Amino acid sequence: MKIPNFRTRQGSELYTMTAGRSIAPLVADALGEQVIAAVHETNTPRRLLDVACGPGTLALQLARDLPATSIIGVDASQEMVARAQAAAAEARLGEERLRFAAMDAHQLAFESASFDAATCNLGFPFFAHPVAALGEIGRVLAPGAPFWASVPDRQSWRELFQVTHEVIPRSDQLLHGFMAKLEQAQRLLPSLEQAGFVVTRQELLRFPFTFANGLEAVMFFNRLFSLFTTLPAPVERRLSQALDERYPQGVSTSYVALLVCAQRPTGT
Repeated sequence: MKIPNFRTRQGSELYTMTAGRSIAPLVADALGEQVIAAVHETNTPRRLLDVACGPGTLALQLARDLPATSIIGVDASQEMVARAQAAAAEARLGEERLRFAAMDAHQLAFESASFDAATCNLGFPFFAHPVAALGEIGRVLAPGAPFWASVPDRQSWRELFQVTHEVIPRSDQLLHGFMAKLEQAQRLLPSLEQAGFVVTRQELLRFPFTFANGLEAVMFFNRLFSLFTTLPAPVERRLSQALDERYPQGVSTSYVALLVCAQRPTGT
């Protein structure tokens, strides 16, 4: 099993070219719309923390649409932070509005109650200690401040996985890394509760993907899953043929994300 190491240049480049290009922006757009709508409705926050910011996808969106909000994006990977900083410079977003720093979510170098809101787009499954990380995020939030997060749902790519499990005996082993992170994602809601948050909103969003044939689908997923594993050529062929047989008119599937808004109750 391959574990993605986003702290290396190779790992950050691989993420940027795969999930960072095809998945994260879609979910960031949806999550960002919720954050932006809430800010416009309440005229807050003034200081927002984006945790596990990656190459800055969500933070840049928020900075462009919320000019009165100061945003700090943090990520455990200095390589990711460098990419985010470069993107912010290219977008001409000054440091007074948007800054990035290398920082572990489990140990945030900020004073308690120093942010009016926080976000985390698809980063939760990669926390080594989920409840502790959420507790640390809660520590730096002001009482009653909102925390928006997104995670993949286990319904993601259901059509592909059904065929894969039927035709490839070793599919559980091949996809173990990805499936393990998918399972960790399902711990978001109970982990929020354990960390002292109260969930105020949750929504499942489905992002459809359509492929002309099995080969096109397999090529896409092999790139996507390359964060965790690489499908051998014989497996690619078998899976491609099986998808064509099951879906002769093309392969339609979807990525499903859970979007959550939670807050630490006032007085905690």
